[in-house]
Amino acid sequence: MICFITGATGFFGLFLLKKIAHRYDKIYILTRAQTLNRNRKKLKLFKNIKFIIGDITDVHIFENIKDKYKVLESVNDIIHLAAYYDLEGDFSKCNLYNVIGTQNILHFSSLCEKLTSFHYTSTIAVAGDYNGRLLEDQLNVNQDFDNEYSKSKYLAEQLVHDCKLENVKKRVYRLGILVGDSKNGYITKIDGPYYVFEFLKKLVKKFPFAVKAPFITVPYNPSTIYPLLPVDKAAEFVSQSIWYTTEHESRTYHVISNQSPSMDEMLKD
Repeated sequence: MICFITGATGFFGLFLLKKIAHRYDKIYILTRAQTLNRNRKKLKLFKNIKFIIGDITDVHIFENIKDKYKVLESVNDIIHLAAYYDLEGDFSKCNLYNVIGTQNILHFSSLCEKLTSFHYTSTIAVAGDYNGRLLEDQLNVNQDFDNEYSKSKYLAEQLVHDCKLENVKKRVYRLGILVGDSKNGYITKIDGPYYVFEFLKKLVKKFPFAVKAPFITVPYNPSTIYPLLPVDKAAEFVSQSIWYTTEHESRTYHVISNQSPSMDEMLKD
């Protein structure tokens, strides 16, 4: 079995790669030329991977035409993880990486004759401002978005659902808010909920008396569910889906915990 992965060296990608690498004969990993050496060091323990230089924002994807046909003629599974993640990101970057990048990967996938499955990581943020229960088989519920990242991921997911891939199982994974490894807390950067802790650290540094304050005023809705999920648990679920689901119809999964805390519970913890 041969696999092609985008975004394999990202936070989630590294955890997923550890779960699935041993099951493939060869894994092609897309990387940009400027990060090739760094990524080689990251993945030096994996013996069955081959780096392919390219960029999802380029309509041709691959820098070398020989690499393109090597993957095109042999790949069985495509796992598209690469994305631009920034809640403050502007339209041009979010659209370029998340929408156009996904469109390019889907077009390439449609040309792969041996392709058996296509896997795409989305986000629960595609729900936007929808104030109801978004089901896994729903996407367009007339929601609106307050940031370009969420909107771009919504549009990209729509492309995946609309793309016709004959006899290929398509899987979309709407990930919750990923936090550190459940065993040791490992993270690669300060992101998401960790901004809360950074905020508190800066607050205490600037106003030392805040440590003794009976409360700190932070505006939030205490009943809002905060869908935190350790990255290794998310990788475990996605890896199981990649290997053990065989039906060809499209499926979407909400990869979140059934024990997600409310904002009030999280801040108290």
